[in-house]
Formats: sequence, structure tokens, C-alpha cells
Amino acid sequence: MKPLIVLIFLIFYSFGNGYSQTGSELSTDSEIARLKTIAVENLPFINTPDIKTEFFAVVFLGTDCPISQKYVHTLRTLYKNYRAKVTFFGIIPHNFSEEKITTFNEEYSIPFRLLKDHDNSYARLFHASVTPEVFLFDATGKIFYDGAIDNWFFALGRNRLKATEHYLEEAIKNVTSGKTVSIPHKDAVGCFIEFRKK
Repeated sequence: MKPLIVLIFLIFYSFGNGYSQTGSELSTDSEIARLKTIAVENLPFINTPDIKTEFFAVVFLGTDCPISQKYVHTLRTLYKNYRAKVTFFGIIPHNFSEEKITTFNEEYSIPFRLLKDHDNSYARLFHASVTPEVFLFDATGKIFYDGAIDNWFFALGRNRLKATEHYLEEAIKNVTSGKTVSIPHKDAVGCFIEFRKK
């Protein structure tokens, strides 16, 4: 009787493991299917003579998004520490007025250039969906990291006392030292980007 019980257990265990692996494979395939390159010809702002860096970080920000506002200090620090190797840009969705962008810039002392996404073309190009959401790439358009800046916020209105995993900073350290980015994507938590109806 006992061998039969063991056999039944092994069958169910194998089935369970198989199901679990399938789910894992689907997740892996989903990550592989993520956007890996962008058409840099659609980003004229990275091709100005004053830009000397090999890498770029584009962060989508909402001027009235509380999470965007809270991350400005982190972004200022990252800019200060890595501006010699990475050029930062802020992209503001179309529904924020020029006045709001100017006020946001002045109030939070944004140290990098802010660009308004008038027709959502930048958001569509990067497949951005929330603010803040960041993309680290090079001049060829290869994306090395996209998603959350760190793990400070884990849901809307829910955050840790401080971040314990610094995804963007680690990605910057990796690419600027010629290493593979260990975590190429983490889902961003933030305010949804409002898209114009086509």
C-alpha cells in the first residue's frame, strides 16, 4: 500500500513542478519579449553637440504626481553622481501645461532638461505607462534597464521607510563599467500617463 501512496505523491509532485515551470517560462518569455531597443532617430534631443556621454537616462515625470515629486531628490543625487557618464532627461506628459512644468522645475530644482511630450510620441516610443518610469539606454538605442528607479514604493500610496534595492543606480554602475545589468527590468509604480485619443 505504501509504494502506491509514494507513486501517487510523485505523480502529483511532478505535475505540480511542471505547472510551476511553465508559469516561470511564460514569465521569462514575457521579459524576453520586452522592448530592447528604441529608434534613437526619434529622440533629437540626445544628438546635440554639448552631449558627451555614451549613455542616457530618460525619466517620465508628472508634475502633480506625488510619487514623481518624492523621487526628485533621488534623481538629483543620481544626476550629481553620474552626470559625467549618463545624460539625464525628464519627459513630462502632454496634459501638463508649460506653466506647471516651469513651476515644477523651479520648485523642485530639477538639474536636468525637461521636455514636454506634446503628442505622447515619447511615451509610445518607450512604451512608458506611469510616472515616474525610467529608461537607461545608449546612443544605438539599446535599452539596458527600464522601470522603477528603486524599490522605495511597492504600490500606490505604499512605500518603505527607505529604498533597499537601487535598480537604476546599479544598472548605471553595471553599464558604465562594461558589465551586464543584473536586473534589466522592474515594474514601475506611479501615476498613469494620460494618452491622447488617436
